[in-house]
Amino acid sequence: MSTSKVTIHYAVGTQRFLDVSELPKSAGSSTQTLRVVIRAPDGSPLLPPVDVVGPQGPVDVAHVVGQTMAGLPNLAYGVNLKPYLWTGAHWWDADGWARSLSLAMTRLIGTPRHNGRTSNCFYNALLDAWLDQRRDKLLALQPFGTCLGVPVQDGVVALQEDGAISVDRSDPAYGNLRVLPVRGQDVFDAWMDLENGLADGSRLMRFLRSSLDDDQVIVLRRWFGLHLVVHRTPNPEKLMYMYGPGGNGKSVVLRLLRALVTDAAVAPLQLADLRVSSNLEKLVGALSMIGAEGNAVTDLNLLKQLISWEPVNVNPKYRDPYTLNPRCLVTQASNPAPAFSDPSRGMVRRVIALHMTHQPEDGDKVLGLADAICSEEYALLVAWALQGAGEVLRAGTIEVPESVAAHSERVVRPIQPADRFIGMLEFGPFEVAADELYAAFRLMCEKQKLPLSPKKQFLEDLAQRLQDAAREFEARSKVGDVELSMHITDRGEALLIAPQLRGATACDAWFGLRISEGHFGPPIGHLVKPHRRNLPLSISPAALIALET
Repeated sequence: MSTSKVTIHYAVGTQRFLDVSELPKSAGSSTQTLRVVIRAPDGSPLLPPVDVVGPQGPVDVAHVVGQTMAGLPNLAYGVNLKPYLWTGAHWWDADGWARSLSLAMTRLIGTPRHNGRTSNCFYNALLDAWLDQRRDKLLALQPFGTCLGVPVQDGVVALQEDGAISVDRSDPAYGNLRVLPVRGQDVFDAWMDLENGLADGSRLMRFLRSSLDDDQVIVLRRWFGLHLVVHRTPNPEKLMYMYGPGGNGKSVVLRLLRALVTDAAVAPLQLADLRVSSNLEKLVGALSMIGAEGNAVTDLNLLKQLISWEPVNVNPKYRDPYTLNPRCLVTQASNPAPAFSDPSRGMVRRVIALHMTHQPEDGDKVLGLADAICSEEYALLVAWALQGAGEVLRAGTIEVPESVAAHSERVVRPIQPADRFIGMLEFGPFEVAADELYAAFRLMCEKQKLPLSPKKQFLEDLAQRLQDAAREFEARSKVGDVELSMHITDRGEALLIAPQLRGATACDAWFGLRISEGHFGPPIGHLVKPHRRNLPLSISPAALIALET
């Protein structure tokens, strides 16, 4: 008398993507054979029925089916160890479908549930089988993969060297995760309308002309276009930050960008969200990180990593950690101007600041403008972005008009107290005590009501700014025979600038500079002493002779 090794729980009912049935045993045989039918997300058969002969338990079924499915050409895994299915135009995130399959097998034959990477469930059995057979085929999870153009519904819109466009076939080898919801012919027709000036009366063109100046339109066109060819360009190291009072078009621009790259390719994160590490997984396969009504407070080092396309370590729950190579462009918008707490000029060269100043009258406001453009003129939006993409490809990167670049520099890194203090300095063969520098800085901050940095931080900031400005100076400790400076109080008393140095035999001193003007009256600092040794020529005693001659 035979006993079934695997029991099918028919009471749980029909499962959406999985059927398991037992085939009749042949005469004189006690071997159990289970037939497993797997359906694709659209309900069609994914592969022919899989017969599992003589399983010793439910896990055997999971492994046999997993090994069979692992050979499917339309199934792949990404570096995040999540499954993807080829739809004919792009690789679709099939993680939810795979989890549903695993749960259905648990319900029908009792395989372990998926509750982590160590679970002996069907989800992990499929992953292990695929890795065993095709580990070298992991998808890189780049939005447009290696396409020579932009994936659309019926192919790939390719940009030619002469500026023309053509439509080529899609291919799973491109590894693209995204596709724009438009036909290639519609994009071509809209492109020709733009080239021939027939789209000037469109909603999109009217909005751009009314809300932005010429240079802003240029940089926005190139920024939109960069999203479409980001996989074909070297790292631009740029972030777009729009700011200005409400009702001036920022939300329309964000909505258009979201529509261009599609919601699935957008990571809806503000800069502040980067301080939560679990949010990094939202950047997988994203073309754009879009945030509104936020501010510039963030994990600055991580933000620089993203903008610079440096590898980022992601450690998700219930899966192995992996390394993500982001190709995500960051676009943010807020009412206040962006001010990053970065003492260097790193963010200045990375941020494109777009000041949106347009304030329409009540009668000029168009309700639902962004939605109307997206629904009626999406092909035109893609064609307009492709024009910008062509400019980016020809230049090799995104070129920012001078007016926008200069404005960005003024806004992103406002003048800091240390910057103002540098304007009070004179450079040459001078020496000054470090405590005198800080005393003058402290008084400047008090007079101008500026935040006062601690002494150590101030001296570090001052040294960094002098290095950035290519100024020659040298800071030394325990310097003897430093001539101290005096100042006259309101009561006519002569006091040291830095009283704590009274009687000191040695102190920290800076060479190559002095304070030429300020709130103390005469310059603070003196000519360098003749016996000073090993100073750069421009600040050594030899420079004094050069001055005299």
